Amino acid sequence: MIDKRKKYTMVFDTETTGEIVTSKNGHEIMQKYIYDIGYTIADKKKIHLKRNFIVKEIFENVNLMNSAYYKSKIPMYNEMIENDEVDIIPFAEIVKTIQKDIQMYNVKAVAAYNISFDLDAFMQTTNTIYPNQFQMLFRTTKKGNYAPDTEQFFQKYIARRNLEIIDIWTLACQTLCNQKTFQTYYKQETAKGNIKSNAEIVYSYIIDNEFIEDHTALSDSIIETEILQRIQRIHQKIETKFAFMPYRLIQKNI
Repeated sequence: MIDKRKKYTMVFDTETTGEIVTSKNGHEIMQKYIYDIGYTIADKKKIHLKRNFIVKEIFENVNLMNSAYYKSKIPMYNEMIENDEVDIIPFAEIVKTIQKDIQMYNVKAVAAYNISFDLDAFMQTTNTIYPNQFQMLFRTTKKGNYAPDTEQFFQKYIARRNLEIIDIWTLACQTLCNQKTFQTYYKQETAKGNIKSNAEIVYSYIIDNEFIEDHTALSDSIIETEILQRIQRIHQKIETKFAFMPYRLIQKNI
């Protein structure tokens, strides 16, 4: 039974393929197309729902899938589909399921790790699969290409509800990555000297063990949910829930 007194958050992850396209004004743009969508609906303590879908229009496009970063996983996905472990269905049906789940649980927020990537992918995937329906949204002006804000797009066309947008990466950089134990035992730096704060290293920290992501949508959304739940149990003021370059929020030499 769903307890409507609780605040439910949808945490999602996407795996994408893509291609470089040239806009009418001559700029090269990397388009991202979702082929694997996974999400959870959870409160601060428990995951109440898990979903996983393969996007039929993208996954069955051989040329697009051959450009996927994790194309080596295609045989694994084929096996999952054959064993009925995951449904491969049209994107529109996936979106309808997302909307029904949001309504059923009265979801108040949507979250992801580096959520700007996923929001962008949702918009680009929609525009690619259904170009005629959305041609007025994605139009060329005298100043160049125009597209709606990705947050507004997700809320209006995917969720069909105004939701709080939360970037788990931003939250983690403000909280977990600024803890002394993280900085003492798990701090790693990039070539540019920034402290690494991806989901893999942050999850390793909260379970206190080395962890390697599967880079499949449902599996990654589950670990990201656990990271969010850990942050929600910290009694600390959150300054922002969605920041550009959130790793800049990490203090060095704590």
